[in-house]
Amino acid sequence: PPIVIVEEAAEVLEPQILAALGPWVQHLIMIGDHQQLRPPVETYALCRKHNFDISMMERLMNNQLPHGVLQTQNRMRPEFSQLLRDIYPGLKDNTDVIKDRKAPMCMANSMYFWHHDGEETSDRSFKNLEEVARVTQLALWFVQQGYRPSEVTILTPYQGQTREVRKSMKTALSKVFRMEDHPDLLQSKPQEAVDTSKGSKGAPAAPATPEQTAPQEKVQVHTIDRYQGDENEIVIVSLTRSNKKGNTGFLKLLNRRCVAQSRAKCGMYFVGNIPTLQSSPHWNTLMSSMTELGVIGRTLTLTCQRHPQNKVNATLASEIPINDSEFCKVPCREPLPCGLHVCKKRCQPWHPHKVCRQEVPITLVRCGHKAIRECSQDEDEVKCRQDVLFICHGEGCTKQHARKC
Repeated sequence: PPIVIVEEAAEVLEPQILAALGPWVQHLIMIGDHQQLRPPVETYALCRKHNFDISMMERLMNNQLPHGVLQTQNRMRPEFSQLLRDIYPGLKDNTDVIKDRKAPMCMANSMYFWHHDGEETSDRSFKNLEEVARVTQLALWFVQQGYRPSEVTILTPYQGQTREVRKSMKTALSKVFRMEDHPDLLQSKPQEAVDTSKGSKGAPAAPATPEQTAPQEKVQVHTIDRYQGDENEIVIVSLTRSNKKGNTGFLKLLNRRCVAQSRAKCGMYFVGNIPTLQSSPHWNTLMSSMTELGVIGRTLTLTCQRHPQNKVNATLASEIPINDSEFCKVPCREPLPCGLHVCKKRCQPWHPHKVCRQEVPITLVRCGHKAIRECSQDEDEVKCRQDVLFICHGEGCTKQHARKC
């Protein structure tokens, strides 16, 4: 073909593009973002000595080839994009689209950097168990507050940390949330259902066990590199590195920071160690901006969605109030689907309102007796418990007996 279009050209190695450019090609169009992660190269020496990981697109741009830049973003809340201005100076927000990106009502801030002092460990890869506990509890908090598991993503830079977080999350949902209390939470979906992380709702199938739950209905846990190009409502980033030497490893790449902080649409939360990351100039830039906005520190503030005056200031993972009825004792009073009753439970922990279980008196049509049923229950499902008298005529018996109607 005379025209070749390369999508995500900044992630493609130059030899791979050259292989597609025969003498018949008249026009090459490359579309991509060289500010995000470069193409993966197995041999590190090729990158260090020969710049093998620089794509053709980036190389030509570095050599002043004329190019166009998209300036308008449609993904994230404006305060998130503000933190990307050092990478994308001319970035603008499409307000008609992002005005619908609602900040999580269960958090005091739509974004936050949660500091800790827990040190990293390493064998074949780096991991940080303090951060594992924090991101797991924070993900559970969002799910308890009504977000679907598929609307929450946890990102880490290292495979070792990814494995630890997945292990922690594997049974966390089933341990914390009972199926009878949250029938809409752990469900599988038919194959044709649309991925809800893209903003559409697929029709739920019958409830399943956590082991049978479809992958799109679990909290997603990925490395930062693997999640490039994806997005979600809530993104929690475990930065992992925490040491006295200030060694940030490959987190020092600005491209990796760019990917990590540009995936979230409505809520973005970093968990990390401030002194370690401050040793990296570009991470220090981000944290300085977050300090100016007052969204960095040791205390993460969580709020009740219906009664925001009720708050919890969490400095440890264990202080996030999962299934804690003492967090907000105010009566819920959320209108129930019937339109006649309101919820009488305590506001927290969060609970669905899809079925009205208020007991109401009725007169059964089939027998005329009084009975009690749940508001949402069909009368045909109600058994009459009224005792009725009858005379037994069996074997000469003429006494009165009682039985249920």
